[in-house]
Amino acid sequence: MRSPRTWYRDRKVRAAALTSPQAVDIAEAEKFIWQFYAENPQAGGAAARLAQVRGDVSRTGTYTHTPEELTWAARAAWRHAGRCSGRDKWRTLRVRDFRHVSEPEEVAAQTVEHLRVATGGGHVRSYMTVFAPDLPNQPGPRILNSQAVRYAGHRAGGGITGDPVNAVLTDLAVLLGWEGSGGRFESCRWSSPTRPASCTWPPCQPTRC
Repeated sequence: MRSPRTWYRDRKVRAAALTSPQAVDIAEAEKFIWQFYAENPQAGGAAARLAQVRGDVSRTGTYTHTPEELTWAARAAWRHAGRCSGRDKWRTLRVRDFRHVSEPEEVAAQTVEHLRVATGGGHVRSYMTVFAPDLPNQPGPRILNSQAVRYAGHRAGGGITGDPVNAVLTDLAVLLGWEGSGGRFESCRWSSPTRPASCTWPPCQPTRC
């Protein structure tokens, strides 16, 4: 049987798998800082922050956004998402800063919590949860699934039971040890390429979020 790593290397899943993190482009970092301070004059002048960012990038190849920069960046990204019909609500986006979280079990737990707070018992609210970022020599966590809750696609009898879009991810989850029921409306396990030994997680059932 092929290893999980071989599986997502030669399947379309590889598109969402690991890339090689690169050092931060200092010109892009400076542009980001200037934009942040231009839109957030209450933050003061940019000079001290630019010096800090330049020093961090010079020493480590990267820098860390402040919580305020992270929230602004997330909202600005939504604001500029031209294909999103709901982007006019960008100011309402709440950002959950979990950049200290990278272990699969913690990522899974906080993804479940994201679903719980975002659905709000029927009162849907806009949330973004941010996990540990890529570093020059260390990739951050990844979930290969395109959405947190989608149905699995089980291959059986020459066809697919469930959602055909998720057939490849379902194959990967099974390869990694998942024993699903094979039903049409079974939530697909979350899969991650970062730690193949523990690369499937149980998503919450929608009724429990």
